[in-house]
Amino acid sequence: MLNREKDLESTTRELLEEKNIDEQTIKRANRLGLNPIIIKNENKATEENIYKQLRPEQISRRELDAVIDATLMYRINTPEKRPDLKTPISQYLENSLIVYTPESISSGLKSMHNNLKNFTEEQGKTMNDVLYCIPHHSKSYDVINNQYQLVNNIPKEQFIDLYKVYQDIDNKKIKDKVLV
Repeated sequence: MLNREKDLESTTRELLEEKNIDEQTIKRANRLGLNPIIIKNENKATEENIYKQLRPEQISRRELDAVIDATLMYRINTPEKRPDLKTPISQYLENSLIVYTPESISSGLKSMHNNLKNFTEEQGKTMNDVLYCIPHHSKSYDVINNQYQLVNNIPKEQFIDLYKVYQDIDNKKIKDKVLV
């Protein structure tokens, strides 16, 4: 149903215009030996609501304290030492724990794109002059590149294999580009 050849917005519109998306999806899944359950989301499809749905569950401060208490009780045999350890452990986790969400990643990718846009303009180029080099398709680069492409609405033709750039480095089409 989805692939990189079709953009998400047009694919979604096509599916919604068919009106029988549930029936078609179920039939496709059945042919694959799957028995899906359709759960309809009645929330309006705003960017905020979509990110809310994708946001992972986060542990509350109270739950974190309970986990630390249980760990200290299990690991530290001397009860008097436990209070001395709880505060630094709790503080360390609170300061160091970063939860990445699709929303925070998208925000970072937008910010990175704005920095690139400023740099490109300083070079007297436009964003159409930018080629995004992909070092390894099989690694997580492909996932991040795909999200970067979608978040910043970049044509997929601007993403190019790094090896291809290396092979064609003297090609005028590549020489005049901003390589990222």
